[in-house]
Amino acid sequence: MWVAKRVETFAAISNRLTIGEDYDLAHPDVVAYAAERGWHKPGGPFHFAKSYSDFLYTKFSGSSERYAYAHALMKRHEGKMTLEVMIDILRSHEEEHQLPPLHHFSVKSVCMHAGFFYGDHTTGSYCITLKKGEPLIGFATGSSTPCISTFKPFPLFEAPLSYIWEEGDEQALHYWLIRERLHRRLMQTTPEMLAKYDEERKQLQKEIFVLYEKGDLQAAWEKENEFVETYDRLLAAEAGTIHVGNFYFKRFWNKQNRKLFQKHRDFFLSN
Repeated sequence: MWVAKRVETFAAISNRLTIGEDYDLAHPDVVAYAAERGWHKPGGPFHFAKSYSDFLYTKFSGSSERYAYAHALMKRHEGKMTLEVMIDILRSHEEEHQLPPLHHFSVKSVCMHAGFFYGDHTTGSYCITLKKGEPLIGFATGSSTPCISTFKPFPLFEAPLSYIWEEGDEQALHYWLIRERLHRRLMQTTPEMLAKYDEERKQLQKEIFVLYEKGDLQAAWEKENEFVETYDRLLAAEAGTIHVGNFYFKRFWNKQNRKLFQKHRDFFLSN
């Protein structure tokens, strides 16, 4: 079952149902289906989100706070939304941090970080620009944890770049694994090194935007790849046990590291 609403200015969903009574389109059986299951009282106004939401998932997923935070950020930039602003929102956290909060867990942020009992983590982000008369261009991280990742441009309906693979292609998995290994190594490095990485990543993102404006999308991916490989080698000595964060955080991520290495042991031993 579904409903749809035209977005005139901005909107957010944040892994929760957000459309209530003010939908523009709907499945023909959406009301009857809810009434049959006791989710909606016939004769009264039909509220899609209240009828179809899973209470426990909606309550404990942090989606309410995440929705409110994303909505507030977009409201702040209403009428002035740019690609750069939207990408900054996708990288944002509910609390202000001087550096990427790699030692904190939160499901209330747009850029979610796992830890404690939570396994919810942002495993990838993308943004699409819609410009009248111009090709559709997407910007994707191709990696988890957008606050430490770069967004690279790719055409949606044109010949793909050499860094874009079909679903299930082993090269796509390897691309993600290298960046995930870098993520885990950054969790173990010093604040000084993380600050250095973060500053250079921000500069790299600016350079990628310039390449996008010039139409050199392939060069943007190559530049990011060189950056990731450089830091992956630089931080190789950081591989090991995570010692920062509270007990539950360290336990969660050390377990995740073991699982990742065991599942992809051959790849990590040869790369």
